[in-house]
Amino acid sequence: MRTLKKVKALLGNKDGAGTCIELTILFLVVMMLLTTSVSFLNVYAKHNLVNVMAHELARYVEIKGTIDGGTYAEFERLKSASGYHNAQVDFDRSGKLSLEEPFTVTVSVPEKFGIGSIQVIPVTVKAVATGRSEVYWSATRS
Repeated sequence: MRTLKKVKALLGNKDGAGTCIELTILFLVVMMLLTTSVSFLNVYAKHNLVNVMAHELARYVEIKGTIDGGTYAEFERLKSASGYHNAQVDFDRSGKLSLEEPFTVTVSVPEKFGIGSIQVIPVTVKAVATGRSEVYWSATRS
């Protein structure tokens, strides 16, 4: 509110000497804030999608009770569905998981954050999901 009053006062100023420069600087600052927020929202949206990927993969492992080639095939399916072909996955365990055995899935995707192409900062968007196996592996079940 205070900023709007300042802008109105600048626009209403009939002096003209400093007003043009001040409005130009104000315009540049507003545009930089706008482009930064758009860039941030892009990274935030990617984080949300990576988070969904991690939780879907964790649910898949909970139901299957094992971390094997099928799990990595499901991750490849999720990667192609999301369009993040450079995503990586990491599990804290491998093989068959006993009933109620906890595990952690970490999905990470490299991303660039910055103001257009002026300042680009590489960041890694990472999501972690945990779960517990829902499968009982008996001695006769292989």
